[in-house]
Amino acid sequence: MDVVAQNDIDKRIVETLKKHSYGLSTTQIASVAGLNRMTVSRHLDVLKAKGFVDFRRIGPAKLWYLTEAYLETTYIIHEVERPYILKMLKGEKSKPLREKLGDFISLHLFRLERMALVLMSGADSIMYKIGQEIAKEVSPEVIKNDKIEEIFDGLANIFEKLRIGILELREYKNERVNIRIYECVTCSGMPNIGKTVCYFEGGLMAGTYEVITKRTALAIETKCWGTGYKYCEFEIRLNKRF
Repeated sequence: MDVVAQNDIDKRIVETLKKHSYGLSTTQIASVAGLNRMTVSRHLDVLKAKGFVDFRRIGPAKLWYLTEAYLETTYIIHEVERPYILKMLKGEKSKPLREKLGDFISLHLFRLERMALVLMSGADSIMYKIGQEIAKEVSPEVIKNDKIEEIFDGLANIFEKLRIGILELREYKNERVNIRIYECVTCSGMPNIGKTVCYFEGGLMAGTYEVITKRTALAIETKCWGTGYKYCEFEIRLNKRF
């Protein structure tokens, strides 16, 4: 299955379960989301492995629901971190969370914690999802135009002000946006470990294009410090409108 289509199906399942907190059977999810039952069943198994969903048995039936971990993560992003991030983007000062040490830590320490998560099974999807959720909250506040070039300018501003990295627009062609990241907070300076690791950054970019253009989007990292390059590079694939 095409990766863009797969991402779209996962999203439709999650959005359906958000509206039915008590849980739904596989058949009910398929009916509400307008999907094939067997397709939903396969995707639920994958989402469960990622920690996004779980089920409880009611007689012979399985009722699927979003996990507490997923709901708590989205709550923290929406209610706790969003105001702080928006202030950073606007250049406004916030009261430090730590009175004496402040809010910034060693990049090396941050990298150790990020790598511990990224290299865990299934954590790549979680980091990508967190990036998407943050994009939904902050991108509409700073990007007011749906032209591809202006979306990129706003995205570059977000990345630089949040100290995530420096973006360069390489190409926009055939519904594909090619973006390079220099000084990436996740991977810059790391050795070649044979795999890409910047899932959060990918989710943030895809989520931004998705929320502004009203089209499903997928970010695929094609180059990374983790695969021997001195920068990250992503292809953002824009798909159908929703």
